[in-house]
Amino acid sequence: MGLSNNASVTLSCCFEYLVDLSNDKNLYHKTFAALSVNLDRFSTDYKHKKVDKQKQKDDNYLVQKDPGRSGHVESNDHLRTSSQLLESRDHIDHVIVQFAMELMEIKIKQSSSNALFDASEMRILINTFVARLIKYVSGKYVGLALASLRILIILSQRFNKKAGELDQLLKKSRQVILNAVFDLIAHVGIDASSDTWDTLFMGIKYLLQQQDVKMTDSQVIALLDILKVEIYGSSQNKQHNLKAYQLVKILIDQKIVMPQLYDMMDRIKTTMLTANEERIQDECISMLTQFYIHYPFDESVRQDQFQFMFKNIMNQSLSLEGKCCLVKLTRNMIVQLPPVYLGEKCELIFFPLALQLSNTSLDNSTVNQLECTWSEDQLSCQLESKMQDALYQFLKRINDNVLDQHVLNLISKQWIRSDKLKYVAIRTCVVLSRLSNGQRLKSAGHLDVNRSDSIINLIIDHIINNDFECNKKKQKCMLVNSLQFVYELYQHLVISDVIVGRIMQKICTTGVASTIPGDLRFACFKMIDLYTTRNQSHPHMNESLLSDLIDNWGQSSKKKIYVGGGNRQDEYVQMLIKVTLSCMNRLIATKSSSPSEQEHLGQIISQLRNISVKCDLSKCTRELVQDHYLNMLKLFVAMCSKLKSKMNAHLTLVTPLLYICTEYPSRSEQRAVSAREENFALDCKRVIRQQWESMNQLDVFVDAYEQGKLEVHKKSTDKKKKEDLKAVKDPIAYAKQKLSEQKTKKRKRSSGDENVDSVKRRK
Repeated sequence: MGLSNNASVTLSCCFEYLVDLSNDKNLYHKTFAALSVNLDRFSTDYKHKKVDKQKQKDDNYLVQKDPGRSGHVESNDHLRTSSQLLESRDHIDHVIVQFAMELMEIKIKQSSSNALFDASEMRILINTFVARLIKYVSGKYVGLALASLRILIILSQRFNKKAGELDQLLKKSRQVILNAVFDLIAHVGIDASSDTWDTLFMGIKYLLQQQDVKMTDSQVIALLDILKVEIYGSSQNKQHNLKAYQLVKILIDQKIVMPQLYDMMDRIKTTMLTANEERIQDECISMLTQFYIHYPFDESVRQDQFQFMFKNIMNQSLSLEGKCCLVKLTRNMIVQLPPVYLGEKCELIFFPLALQLSNTSLDNSTVNQLECTWSEDQLSCQLESKMQDALYQFLKRINDNVLDQHVLNLISKQWIRSDKLKYVAIRTCVVLSRLSNGQRLKSAGHLDVNRSDSIINLIIDHIINNDFECNKKKQKCMLVNSLQFVYELYQHLVISDVIVGRIMQKICTTGVASTIPGDLRFACFKMIDLYTTRNQSHPHMNESLLSDLIDNWGQSSKKKIYVGGGNRQDEYVQMLIKVTLSCMNRLIATKSSSPSEQEHLGQIISQLRNISVKCDLSKCTRELVQDHYLNMLKLFVAMCSKLKSKMNAHLTLVTPLLYICTEYPSRSEQRAVSAREENFALDCKRVIRQQWESMNQLDVFVDAYEQGKLEVHKKSTDKKKKEDLKAVKDPIAYAKQKLSEQKTKKRKRSSGDENVDSVKRRK
């Protein structure tokens, strides 16, 4: 509508035009049947009768029929045509009024001012216009009725809680408007357009939210029949109407008890599991939560619902979205149920939740991340997080006696001593460590190292007595969760350095070796970082630990440094950088003399420099080379920021990689360096340059960069000379070698490109 964007057409102009037009047009000449007469039109067995178009009356046309002759031309033909046009014009007056109504609706929405109308316009609204709008809503012209209803709702929302005669009139008219809406429903029929029902549902929803509006029993039955048809139909064609579900939610909040509503909730439960729209799922979860908690049920019905939810969470045929909805519904019910009820039903709720959480966590750790799509990976992690939150809310709301007798004693005396249930116990302990920052465990005596059956002693013994280089994934998951349990308690200062020190020697000795699984190494890195942050002297940091850390960086040139995408890999690299720098600082600080310190630092950086350019482009995929370059750049920038002037003598060991990623013209290197690595390398170069400039030592960086550039070119020249000598000595062997390298390179890079393209498509 072009007039809606015309600034000269104001709201006052639209209102004046609409009032004059509605006064001029007398739209209604008869009354219509009341709702009570036509209740059968809303039954689900009703079949709409289509009217034969040939039998339609002339006055049902919105526009006139094309004029034509019937018989021979007579002298009074023009008079007959004129009379037909005048008669047909009366039947399209409602279209003109509807146009003015929709224009006014747009202008009201566009107006941000609180004072929409002046005093004279308010008087017209109060005296005549609101009553006329209500009359239009109950009329036979559907488009005009819907536009009038929308304006009434907008006016009610704008003038709500504002003193004035219009506000009082609108409040008094809400019940009349609701009755008019049901009159309109009686005329449009059950098979009206979706836009029509959207407006009607929106109007009824707003009116029912007001405390002074009530529906009669016949209106409730009619509305439930309409909603039942809408929801059952949307479940079949997968096109859900959000406003219909919101209206059902209002009926449940008002505690409407009808058989139709109970039948509808079974279909809504199915919709929650199968719908793909998040807003529809959230509405279904909210409705089912209120329904099963506040509606009258036998106790067995609520128990059956919990069993239904727990059983379907592990249903292999159910989608991950559906499982997330079930867990969210479980969590909402746990939050709203009274603590006394949760304590009485502890076995019904706690046992399945703990078991399902451990199974979900184990499934996430055993799944092959390279074969799992990005969305599935995110959903599986989201499911585990929601399961953990549901168990946390349950343990948080039960009282201390129930927690001690039915949970802690069961874990410490039975589950953790059983091979089958040990993982369930340890996974549950991770959740317990977050209750009041571990204070509830401490008050129960399970963090007392002098108590033999305390949970902290049992878990620390499990960490110390098990081999970190384990091939069994369940054993690996138990170690990861055991370290997570200790980390949570130590982070909140619930346990002392002495307790953590018992496992630090084990972690620093074998926990960071490159042969250890990535998840377990990550947990060890976190423990080392937290422990070194709180303790200035760390006796377990030695040459062996630093050697294992450097070996971790070396493995990134052969395989992915951490299997898993997104933020998890970035977090792993950041933690590895922090632990490496911390270990370097501690070891360098132990050297008594400055030359020894510089010599030791030079050896470490030399090893890292050799690793940084170690990638064999003929044997590695392009994605692996790019990740390796990116990770090493992050490490070198962190070293320069941390060590600063100590790096002056060793900058020549860092600058070759910067030059390779930014300016090196070799075609093979350019294929290995993507735009992401190049931009990141340029940022690193700028940061290091600014840092040395701030120390008034810019010439040191410039000289080191030029030396690194010469070193890269010299190495490339030497490599080319060696290849030429090989070609001269044994041309046949050299040709076979080149052909073999080309085949390997093509196979590796094509597989790498396919993996990259598939990941991009999945994202």
